[in-house]
Amino acid sequence: IRTGINRNVQTLQNLQNLSDNEEGWEVGALEILFQHREITRLQWRDSRLRLLSERRSPYYDEVLQHGMMYEGSHDLTATCAVAKRSSAPAFSSSQFWPGVQGRGLELIDMCLAVSLPNMGSGFFVMSYSLQSVLQDMIAREAQRGRIISFTEVDGTRLAILGGNRHERMLMAQVVLELPGQVMMLRIESPRELLTTPTWGITSLVMALSALLVMLLGLLGYDMRLRLQAQR
Repeated sequence: IRTGINRNVQTLQNLQNLSDNEEGWEVGALEILFQHREITRLQWRDSRLRLLSERRSPYYDEVLQHGMMYEGSHDLTATCAVAKRSSAPAFSSSQFWPGVQGRGLELIDMCLAVSLPNMGSGFFVMSYSLQSVLQDMIAREAQRGRIISFTEVDGTRLAILGGNRHERMLMAQVVLELPGQVMMLRIESPRELLTTPTWGITSLVMALSALLVMLLGLLGYDMRLRLQAQR
């Protein structure tokens, strides 16, 4: 996940090269959205956070097209201020945005301060779906048979992938620390009991029996040699 996010930061930085005008930026932004399902929206804002241009992912129209318009996290101003001071990307706190039929997305914004030769300073804002981060930024092999989730530090669940819970589960969690945001990544796997098939037990008994017969034969041969030596 960290590697994927760092690559997305580099992609967003490269978008500056296409931002001589609004049309060029929108073409580049749309290409990024098609390639990265975890990104729900890209925005270009000026130094006062006024919206200059915006592109939304086509993958989330079904969820959000009839829902409320997502305007950004409530702490976007503070997040972009941190990004400007640190000259590095900064992340907002997560926010659930309702969609249609009770569905919705848990979203988090990443703000990056940019300086464009012909357009002046401003910000690029990238919105992530935490559910899609789990689904599209984690290898399929790692997902198989496991329950993977994002939670707050206090345990509040933000997003979850997989749902086949067993009675006996092994759980591991790691801190995912991003600039301005800290989450827990939790992985649960079913505990596989150590079992031996019936044919395996039968083969083991037969092998031990054969070994015992061999040892008895060696013992009898050794005793005969001893008796011959005594005579």
